[in-house]
Amino acid sequence: VNCQLFHQFKLLFSQIPRQLPITRVAYNCLIHFYKRVRSLAMNVMKDNNNDAKSVERNIVKELAEMEAERDEARKKYSDLTSILRDQIECPVCMEVPTSGPLHVCPNGHLVCLKCKDDHCPTCRSRMFQNKSLLAGKVIESIDHKCTNENCDQLFPLSELESHSIACQYRVIICPAPSELCGKKVAFCKVLDHILNECDGSANKKEERKARDYNKMPKKITYDNNESLPFFAYSMKGVAFLWNGAHFYMNRERAAGCAVFSVQYIGDEKDCKNYTVDIAVHNIDDSKLQGKHLQRAVGEPLPIEMEESDRKKNGLVIGDFIMRKIAKKEGEKWKIAVTLNMK
Repeated sequence: VNCQLFHQFKLLFSQIPRQLPITRVAYNCLIHFYKRVRSLAMNVMKDNNNDAKSVERNIVKELAEMEAERDEARKKYSDLTSILRDQIECPVCMEVPTSGPLHVCPNGHLVCLKCKDDHCPTCRSRMFQNKSLLAGKVIESIDHKCTNENCDQLFPLSELESHSIACQYRVIICPAPSELCGKKVAFCKVLDHILNECDGSANKKEERKARDYNKMPKKITYDNNESLPFFAYSMKGVAFLWNGAHFYMNRERAAGCAVFSVQYIGDEKDCKNYTVDIAVHNIDDSKLQGKHLQRAVGEPLPIEMEESDRKKNGLVIGDFIMRKIAKKEGEKWKIAVTLNMK
């Protein structure tokens, strides 16, 4: 029997949500069918006179029938849960509750706990303290839609919270200094926002692409015409590309200090795969041995870290030390930042 068939069976099994009661019948049928296939294969190997191609054609036909049954079971479950979600949707906030209790009026209309008032929002009957036990069981049993915009995935209640934390459409705040941007964007669209829309990022004016920092270490010189303390304001951040991954570097102003940070544009769990070595120093200190050198080595910060936390966990340099590091050339005060990635 063609080995490709067994691959199809395994793929078919992996697509069946075993925890759903309505699909258990179809899943059990597939298990039984798979055992039959194995039995047929053994018979073919024992008797070389059997027509293996005929057996394979029969297997393909039965496989197609089982796939049709699986799809029908899925549709029935999807239709049923859709009806149940509509029935328990709160008429006030228009959301499907993820926890009980659900209050019910004398006429059977439901309303979630946070929206309950003295009168039913549907029929205006007086609301008492009656609760629907059935609605509570429905909440626990059905799949729930992710609340993040543009994410249409459904999950059992037990998996919904963990998905929401890792959802690619979860909302984060742009990593640029808040006084320059501060917009909320979907996690999966933050890089596109930085490159094309963000007024707090330098990339928007630089051909709308990430800077190429693949050659490390990278020395960056900052200058300004302002009086000390050096950089009494936040500067535009910049997205850069290194070793196939995207990062975001910030130079922000905090209370009495400047904060330098590098964030990884990706899942937080992957930050451990990178090491950031960032040094702030005098522009003439090419060997990074000056006595006022300020340095931090560690993992990049996650892109979704809020600004207040970022300013505590980046390389924090007080105004006094910044005065020591800065060098005046003509009308400009200059400092150097050397970045190394590993």
